[in-house]
Amino acid sequence: MYSSCLSVNEKEHLTISGCDTVELAKQYGTPLYVMSEDEIRSVCRRYVSSFQTYYQGNGRPIYASKAFCCKEICRIVIGEGLDLEVVSGGELYSA
Repeated sequence: MYSSCLSVNEKEHLTISGCDTVELAKQYGTPLYVMSEDEIRSVCRRYVSSFQTYYQGNGRPIYASKAFCCKEICRIVIGEGLDLEVVSGGELYSA
């Protein structure tokens, strides 16, 4: 299944959460990493919900910051109720 944040617009360009990736590449250059905050939040909520459903709220999902660590990702995952695992001083600073 493809993510619900992916689509194709009237110009037949890939869009991510409504943002035209061709226009983003023109504006910022390539390579360019584009992430959907809506999709990240949705995934976080599904993890939290699964702990409520299958573990009666015992425990919490933990985001491994080594997967991708920046201040904004840390803010999002913590805000959605996940704990954050860090293994370096840089990850701790970001968290």
